[in-house]
Amino acid sequence: MNRLIKDEIDFDSINLIYQEILNAIDVPIIISNKQNLDLYIANNFALSFFPEDYLQNRVTQLNEVITIFDEASLELIKINKADNSNKDNLYFECNALLKILDKEPFPAEIKIHAMESSLEYSLFIFKDVSQDRHLLNRLQYHRNHDALTGLLKRDYFENAIQNVIQTHNIDVHPVLACHIKISHLKIINDQCGSVAGDELIRELTECIRILLKENEIFCRISGTEFGLIFVNSSIEEAQDKITDLLDQMLDFEFEWNDKPMPVSLNAGIYILKDKSENWMNVISFMDAACLSSQKESENSFKIFADDDNDVIAKHRQMGLVSTIIKALQNNRFQLFYQLIVPLKPSLPNTHIEILLRLRNDKGEIIPPNDFLPAAESYNLIFMIDKWVVKSTLKWLHQHPEILSKGIICNINLSGFSIGQRGFSEALKYSIRKYQIPPQQICFEITETVAIEDFNKASEFMNAMKSMGCKFALDDFGSGMSSFGYLKNLDADIMKIDGSLVKNIHRNKIDKVMVKSIHEIAHSMGLQTVAEYVENTDIVGCLKDIGVDYAQGFHFSKPQHIDNLVTELLN
Repeated sequence: MNRLIKDEIDFDSINLIYQEILNAIDVPIIISNKQNLDLYIANNFALSFFPEDYLQNRVTQLNEVITIFDEASLELIKINKADNSNKDNLYFECNALLKILDKEPFPAEIKIHAMESSLEYSLFIFKDVSQDRHLLNRLQYHRNHDALTGLLKRDYFENAIQNVIQTHNIDVHPVLACHIKISHLKIINDQCGSVAGDELIRELTECIRILLKENEIFCRISGTEFGLIFVNSSIEEAQDKITDLLDQMLDFEFEWNDKPMPVSLNAGIYILKDKSENWMNVISFMDAACLSSQKESENSFKIFADDDNDVIAKHRQMGLVSTIIKALQNNRFQLFYQLIVPLKPSLPNTHIEILLRLRNDKGEIIPPNDFLPAAESYNLIFMIDKWVVKSTLKWLHQHPEILSKGIICNINLSGFSIGQRGFSEALKYSIRKYQIPPQQICFEITETVAIEDFNKASEFMNAMKSMGCKFALDDFGSGMSSFGYLKNLDADIMKIDGSLVKNIHRNKIDKVMVKSIHEIAHSMGLQTVAEYVENTDIVGCLKDIGVDYAQGFHFSKPQHIDNLVTELLN
């Protein structure tokens, strides 16, 4: 520590200790006279901000060497703000620009402390926060910007949608918002590595950027998706730009290590034209339109419209995602069943097919044709399948009288689930845990699943059949491309698709097709089940053909599984 001017005070040894303590503090500290702001003492850290020996042996006032400005207004802030005449005014703190002599100002945290122990002196403490601000700005930049493309992220895009709705005159001048999705990126990443995928994203970013006017909003909102808001273009101009971009993709070539790779884009468009719009709905509408566009063709776009059934269906599916998740969390799914009845006295075993129902927050039943496609589209079907299997096995364990009657329980599984690593082992564990005879469990998979991923389906079936479980091919005949694969699938039952069965009593072609499927199945040792059996005429036709089992409203309507005990007892 350095004495800046001589004083009549006689420093003793205790003062020397205080000096050492002050010099050990890594914050600049200056002690000045409160009245005239003469500098008395500065620790070494404070002196480092001044030229060497500048403050030695001279009378200097604090406000001659240090100036403080408000950061926003740049107005001068008086240094002698603290006042020990009033305890409430002993401290003054602020964030401001601090200028030392003629150096560049820097942002600082400033504290002025009027010393209670001495009426004459004040402590002036400051901290240069330039580096802190720089690091904070870098963190904020990386938090808000995508590292690969430099584009702003999803949060900014969502806020921009809200801002356009609130501040733009969209009632008079509508604004086009757009969601663009890259297809085939996973193929490129899998075959060529993520470096190739990153390069593709950078190239596509530039293709899009050159189409935009200044200040138009362009964000990367996920790994494969961009968001655009054409705030400075008319609707016609914006649509023309999107059309140009998609046309470019037809000739766009992306090669990696001399390997040409497929690339395409799809766009979902929403026109902002109503200030009462909900921004979350806008995001959802664009997503739905983009998904509908992908379904139709590559390098195409779709504009959300209230009368577009495909887009509305996609939007409804997206809205069901949170309902499905809540149902899994709060146990709102319910097991139902439908009987599968033998048509021959020689077949004593009745089957039941486990069906699934979902209740929403209001207690209303959502049909499976609504929520299951949503679950499949958004990869929730595996969780649902696991819930169904566990709940069914647990219920059977709690009702041994059902198993004692020889009932075979059919449980549907999705193609996604049977392809999951370790799923067959998990099923085996659950069957053993709940002490269910494996031969009374029959898993149903659709013919489409069996054909599309034949190897995985065959591997899964073999794993479960080694334990004793049975398998049924559901909806057989819906594709009529199955016979070549059938001989290689170790199934036990073939369920004939209801679209062929429901008119069998009045359509000769349907009857011939059902008979052909039944005869081929029997020649391979498979039993047959006819779906959609709704009247006695259909039952008569099926008996004539020799079909083994029937399922439909004629015999049993879907009911809550707890009703099964009463129905079998009666």
